[in-house]
Amino acid sequence: MGKGKIRIEFEFKSSNFKKQKHNHRKCDWILCWEHDWFYHPNSLQIVELRQELGLGFNIWIQPAASPYKESLDEDKWDYHRHGKTQSSNTA
Repeated sequence: MGKGKIRIEFEFKSSNFKKQKHNHRKCDWILCWEHDWFYHPNSLQIVELRQELGLGFNIWIQPAASPYKESLDEDKWDYHRHGKTQSSNTA
């Protein structure tokens, strides 16, 4: 592989790329946990982390950024409650 740029999309499941209507012509690789999109365009290189890391199914992945943040336990993930505000996170 040359020194050019590689456009990578991160997805939990490779099929989410299609469900979210991303343009496969603007992406080179999909880096995902689970590869379940078997008839993907040949131009896409798909890397399944679950297989690469050999971790099987006994892994917990907890999303922490929007839009998933709203579904998390507020007591555990409320930054304001733990003294972290947007202004304290900036340098």
